[in-house]
Amino acid sequence: INVIEPFTIPASWKLDRSFDWGVAKPFSVQWWAEADGTSVTRPDGTTWRPPRGTLFLVHEWYGWNGHANTGLRLTDPEVARGILAHEREHPVLSGRQVKGGPADPTIFDCSPEEVNGIRIETSIAKEHEKLGIRWVPAHAESGSRVPSGAKLRQMMKACHKQPMEDAG
Repeated sequence: INVIEPFTIPASWKLDRSFDWGVAKPFSVQWWAEADGTSVTRPDGTTWRPPRGTLFLVHEWYGWNGHANTGLRLTDPEVARGILAHEREHPVLSGRQVKGGPADPTIFDCSPEEVNGIRIETSIAKEHEKLGIRWVPAHAESGSRVPSGAKLRQMMKACHKQPMEDAG
């Protein structure tokens, strides 16, 4: 029910991405399409109008080296360049504007360093932004996972109701 045949994403739908950071552990970048009420044509030729706000995971880059729970150990600019490459090369993303979505809040932490006697404060988010990748901090306050998890379950259940009336 929650995996469907690919279809052409309407140009009016918003595309954004989310990011769970990792170096020694895998990172994950997900690209999402959000329905705006525009109808789509399914591969079987039927049309469907997903409720406004329905989210579709259209692509993921999982940064692991093939061994369980082990990341690629890429630098921050290498990850940003990889994200840009995925957005250039993936058929759903290519030629489309992708907005920066929620990211692991730790990427916004500044770590001061000194370069040629000049103190520079940088963060993973700032390193990504230098290459045009922007993020917004995900909510990670104490207890924030409970309502987020409840919303996810609500949206997953909405997919089971036919006709689908609420965002899923």
